[in-house]
Amino acid sequence: SNALILTDRGPPNSLARKLYNEWDRLSQSNDGPVKSPVNLNLTMDLLIKKKVPLEGTELSEYKSELRKKQEREAAQAALIAKSLSIIEDDESDESESEIGDTDIEELLSKHFDLYVRDATKYGGFFKQTQSYL
Repeated sequence: SNALILTDRGPPNSLARKLYNEWDRLSQSNDGPVKSPVNLNLTMDLLIKKKVPLEGTELSEYKSELRKKQEREAAQAALIAKSLSIIEDDESDESESEIGDTDIEELLSKHFDLYVRDATKYGGFFKQTQSYL
């Protein structure tokens, strides 16, 4: 004793699509732009999914996998940090031996054209011109 108005077919394998297909099959006799109402007496099996919290062995397995993943990420981050510090130490040793005071003054006196984002401008709806400092 319910009325159902279908405005679209719905996604494939959904309840809306199944109802639409059944309605379309039964109402093919009416070829007008608006098809007539159809009485559907259907029995359908529905699979209803819901989330349940993990318990017991599933919970312990999930936590152990999560812990292993965090340990791997921490080990990888430590390895990257160690390699970066080694590279920085090597570069600082080379730069201290090669660059003298006159070289530093010479580098500071040169001007370089670099794009620097203007801190006073904020992104908005309209496109703004870029500024080069």
